[in-house]
Amino acid sequence: MLWAIFAKASPIERLIVRKVCSKLQTCIDTMYNKINDIRFESRYDQVEMKYGNDVLVYRGDKDCLVFRYSIQPHQKPAVVKNADHVEQAIRDLSILFRNPKLRLKSLYIFVKLERMPRFQQVFESLNHQLHVEKLEFYTRNGREETMILPYLKSWTLKEITINVWDSDEPIRERMSRLGQITQCREAEMLKIHGKYGDNFPIECFLNCRGLTLVYYWSFIDAATTIRFIGILQTSTTLESFLVEIYDSDKLLKAIRGGGTPLWNSVETGRES
Repeated sequence: MLWAIFAKASPIERLIVRKVCSKLQTCIDTMYNKINDIRFESRYDQVEMKYGNDVLVYRGDKDCLVFRYSIQPHQKPAVVKNADHVEQAIRDLSILFRNPKLRLKSLYIFVKLERMPRFQQVFESLNHQLHVEKLEFYTRNGREETMILPYLKSWTLKEITINVWDSDEPIRERMSRLGQITQCREAEMLKIHGKYGDNFPIECFLNCRGLTLVYYWSFIDAATTIRFIGILQTSTTLESFLVEIYDSDKLLKAIRGGGTPLWNSVETGRES
């Protein structure tokens, strides 16, 4: 009977009701949640979480105020006494993660560096790996990938997007660690947003299935792109390599003008 009642409830409504008693928790936590997308974004003085069409905003340090913006007209926020807003948001997210029936098409994570250990604890507490098709997250100190990726099923990942920010750690060590993670190697596409120069160790990704490079603020110059292609074409694993931002005219000129064998093995198009 309980299953029939809560089957029509939204994921957010289930989160609220499950707090009533332990029997409801057991029932709701084992139900299939029809959630395709989760976005967890911790910025400034609030956390915003999107569960499909539902949007929750958590604010406050002593008492947590939870605003639900998917309801019209807007209602007064729920108040969780003596709760930090980030901690409360992570706690609510962990409830969804604990359900082994959860199937996500996309998961987006932006967490401040000092909160990552707590976020990792959520993953470590799971008895299963998460089923996710597309993942996007940010790495600043070079360790975030080890706190997230191992807890996702590698064979379900179609795309991993990693936003690589500046760090004191040498770029070779950071990229080498990424290239060794099973989830990065087995995903259909690994997309890296970062900076690319002569010192970028492209060889770290020879064992990946697909690789896309995106330069944050500028072009990846023609000479660097050609060097990357020259190294990657030796891979027996790589199926696809894309550079999303480059100067196509200079790249075509460099390949044609150089007279290298690369011209025979590289498809070049103005939109690819």
